[in-house]
Formats: sequence, structure tokens, C-alpha cells
Amino acid sequence: MFIRYEKKDGSAVLTRLFGDNPVVNVPSVIDGLPVVGLGEYCFSARELHDQTTDVNCDTDELEKAICQGEVRALSGDYITEVVLPDTVNSIGDLCFYGCRELRSVTPVFDSLFSTITPQVPYFRHPRR
Repeated sequence: MFIRYEKKDGSAVLTRLFGDNPVVNVPSVIDGLPVVGLGEYCFSARELHDQTTDVNCDTDELEKAICQGEVRALSGDYITEVVLPDTVNSIGDLCFYGCRELRSVTPVFDSLFSTITPQVPYFRHPRR
């Protein structure tokens, strides 16, 4: 799995994951940093113009794997399940936007979703 992330206060917030399995197991540590969050639009169907500078591999290696069809963005309708480590304590706005095939996010921690409001729909689906 290839992972793009932002470094924040000695930890990592994931911004996009790439792989070949629709069941996504989010790691608890990346490059020695604890994974504490999922960034805005992390798994969304929205195409990102990634400004993140950190990636857990050589950027050329990631681009080659994408071009050769070995991996794809783990986003949108492709993903069916996301398994979170207990280190995750925040989820960015519209993180799962357009993930119409997503059936479960586990484990679900009540504290993670306690701040969900109608203005911050993490699971909203686009109109068809």
C-alpha cells in the first residue's frame, strides 16, 4: 500500500491511500509516526490535487505503480470497508464523500463521530 500523508505535531494525518484491495486496513504507524487522523476527502470520490509532500515511498515508484495498473486510489465506489486503528482520533470533512459501496468503518469509536453535524457530512453521497 502507498500512503500520502501530512506530518502534524509528530504524528501523521493520512490524505490518500493507494492499493489493490477494496478492504482498507489503515496502519497505526507510518514512517515511525503514529497515524492520528484521516484528512479531508481522504477516501472520497473527489479527485485530489495533492499538495502533500510526504509519501511512504518514492513518488516515482507510486506513479509507476499507478500507470501500470498495479494500484489505484483507495477511494469512492472502489472501497467497501475501512478498518481503523485505535490511534485515529479525527476524521476530516467529507472523508468518505461519494463512497457509495462503503459498508463499514470499524472499529467505530463514539468519540470520533461525536462532532458530526449536518454541515460536516462525513458520509454524504453525491447526487446521481
